[in-house]
Amino acid sequence: MARDYDAHWQPPSRLESGKKRFAYIEDILGDGEGWLQKQPFWNDLDRAEKIIRGQEMNKADENRSDLTSNRLKRIGREMVAAISDVRYPDDIWNSDNRAYGAEMEMFSKMARAVWYEARAPYAVRRLTQWMLAGGTGYFWPVFRRRRAVDPGSTGICFDDYGPRDVVPFMIDERNWQETYGCTMVKMVSLPKAHALFPTFQDRLRPVPKRRMQSGVVSSRMNFISSLRGSDSSIPWVEKQCELRYTLIRDLAINNTDLPIPMGDAGASWAYVVPYLGMDIAANDVKNGQRYMRPATIDDCRLYPNMRLMVTASGVEEPVYDGPAWDWHGYFPPRFSSDDWVTEPMGLSIFRDVFDLERARQFTERAIDMKVKAQMDPGMAYDQTKINAGTAEELDPWEMRKRLGVDGEVDEKTFRTILTEAQMKVGGEPFEWIKYLDESQDYYLGTNQVSALAKAKMSTGQEGADDLLRIAGPITRDICAGMEGPMADVLEMQKYQDLQFFDTARTMRYVGPDGVTPETFDFDPASLVPSHMPGEDDGNSSQFSRMERAKNFARGLSLTPTPGYLHGIPQTQQKLLLLQGWRSGFPIDPARVAKVYGIENWETSDFPKWKDYKKSELEFAAQMKTEGASLAPPGQAQGGSPSPAGGGGNKGGRPPSGNKPPAAKTKGSAEGPRATVSTSG
Repeated sequence: MARDYDAHWQPPSRLESGKKRFAYIEDILGDGEGWLQKQPFWNDLDRAEKIIRGQEMNKADENRSDLTSNRLKRIGREMVAAISDVRYPDDIWNSDNRAYGAEMEMFSKMARAVWYEARAPYAVRRLTQWMLAGGTGYFWPVFRRRRAVDPGSTGICFDDYGPRDVVPFMIDERNWQETYGCTMVKMVSLPKAHALFPTFQDRLRPVPKRRMQSGVVSSRMNFISSLRGSDSSIPWVEKQCELRYTLIRDLAINNTDLPIPMGDAGASWAYVVPYLGMDIAANDVKNGQRYMRPATIDDCRLYPNMRLMVTASGVEEPVYDGPAWDWHGYFPPRFSSDDWVTEPMGLSIFRDVFDLERARQFTERAIDMKVKAQMDPGMAYDQTKINAGTAEELDPWEMRKRLGVDGEVDEKTFRTILTEAQMKVGGEPFEWIKYLDESQDYYLGTNQVSALAKAKMSTGQEGADDLLRIAGPITRDICAGMEGPMADVLEMQKYQDLQFFDTARTMRYVGPDGVTPETFDFDPASLVPSHMPGEDDGNSSQFSRMERAKNFARGLSLTPTPGYLHGIPQTQQKLLLLQGWRSGFPIDPARVAKVYGIENWETSDFPKWKDYKKSELEFAAQMKTEGASLAPPGQAQGGSPSPAGGGGNKGGRPPSGNKPPAAKTKGSAEGPRATVSTSG
């Protein structure tokens, strides 16, 4: 099974020494970090970080003006708020296989609940900050302990990474998921590193000085240090441990004469790799039974879901080397705010406005300097009339100040060095600042971002469509660019939900009535369907849990619609369903409830609504009976006769349907009321 080590790209065999495998990670890290430092985002991210921290673009001269405003940060916060406002899409999972219908409904509810339990929207906000400031951000869903020493705190977490923290190797610039390998670098405290890898506690060390010589590592450490408001000489910085999670599409195959077990025994990612030509069970069934076939190269890959090598500072061997812990086989999806075919790492959204911000800051300081000069101008004086000490100590703004002068006082006794015209602040600087502000807004698409935020809050279809058109191409392009990688994130979560969650945990998300009987009866410890389609469910399945899970996952297809991530289609659909419901169109009320985010309506709200309507009818009947018993003899039940014309007029007019539905507020004698208008 041994193979020659190719120092350029191919990783050493898992049977090679730990030092040799560690050296390989060091080599590919050095190669990738060197490539990153040559990309345009590298310097842009440094400048963006300074702006976020409020550091001046131009060195301030306190003797003139040290005014530093931060308009770009204000714009950045607005853009982050609008673009990161994403929602878990409704009805995004579908399956053409009717055998999986019940499981699909259960899985959709659970996946949505897991998304919000993991606080994914907050992680998306951090991701958006990275991709706007640095051009690129990464989003990695992982299943782990949320508290390092609590084995019962496991769950899916969404980790965000900046462009310096994911180091590619042999990158595929057209399709990120076809890249050969990448390393996610995470800086953690030594106590946390000890909790994560307890068997290596005696060897884990802070980041060594040799690694600190790398420009990438020093930049990363300086950034971490700046968050604490200290410099890198503070001792706590030296307590940081560098963890590197390297995923590689290792193409090694089992060319021995024996099957090879892979992964930790009993783990969900453990499996057995057959050798070439070995008789194995096929992936489908005939007449309810699996049949045998020879193993092919695809069957004999040692790492079908990628190889994971974890290294840590101070340990000169991998602390883990084996199959990736997840079944999905994805790298952390990459998001970019300004990507081009010529720029694989994208560009900072602020790249085109750095110089505009510098010019605006310079102009503001010039205005500030002139205002200060008016309040405390430089003065020239006649030394024959006033001595130097008196002149230097003179404060013309001091209350009840008295000054003695030898001789006659005239304009030559004291005068400003600058003329009045030179100190006057005219309208030109403000016009120039206005131009700079408008230029920044134009390049960043600030108005378009504001329109997107308003479109999400709009309750009318027509209004939402108009605002989407106003949102403009830049904002739509950024939002559309997020939908592809976010679909990969949802695919990754799909596999993780099936791999790590059991029936008991699913009940927490969907309730006991939402779990399919098959899931509970056949395998309470797993969400995976008990049998493959076509199998005899009267006997135990002939397929492994991983095989059944992957078949089910492949059968769940992702069907996103344009704009799904930012919730615009859902807003329009709500209004259309509401209008159809009010007009009497036959719509399942459960569907309406689902679109409006009312989960488990059939089992929770609907029975209560029926009880309420029943009690309402009973109360009305009781009131009618009591009213009849109290009525004077000879008067008909119900009191006064109906007005002429009858018909039970309820007021208002029927919907016209002339225009798309839009929510409006109308006034009446009782006060304002919300309505859905179809007449404009």
